[in-house]
Amino acid sequence: EKETVPATVPGDLVSDLARAGVVGDPVFGVNWRDQSAAWAREGGWSFARMFDYSRGNNSSATLLVLDGVKMAADVYLNRVRVSGAAGLADQHLRYEFDVTAALRPTANNLTIHIPFPSHDTRNDEGRYAACSGGWDWAAYSNTFSPGGLPWLSMGVWKSVYLVDVAALSLS
Repeated sequence: EKETVPATVPGDLVSDLARAGVVGDPVFGVNWRDQSAAWAREGGWSFARMFDYSRGNNSSATLLVLDGVKMAADVYLNRVRVSGAAGLADQHLRYEFDVTAALRPTANNLTIHIPFPSHDTRNDEGRYAACSGGWDWAAYSNTFSPGGLPWLSMGVWKSVYLVDVAALSLS
């Protein structure tokens, strides 16, 4: 059964679940650790948005830019995987994808899917911000990655946007 929760971008899943009343305040007591089963669920989570887009007259291409996603993730535009085979695996990197061929004028569906942590080794190989867990306000969770690391928060923690790229003419 799919659960739909309104999300705030930029933000993170645990805060979204707390706002929706699915979990208690993540910074109260040991809620972060003890309620991890509610957010570290089989199948993972997807952040989705429908939108229309009109490319500028002088542009030759359009880039989808993700300034920050944590952690392992795959990006789809209109069911076309634009993030490549490796997907995303580093919270600290900005990712840019040429989405010119997949973009439509209306009814575009952008989906950022973050898989269940224990099924994806990218959660062991990528980099998180040190403050994502293990601190007094965000203890380690009771959910672990394939390599045995405690799983930390996830989400689209920075901006997501499209950029039109103008053709460069050299004389």
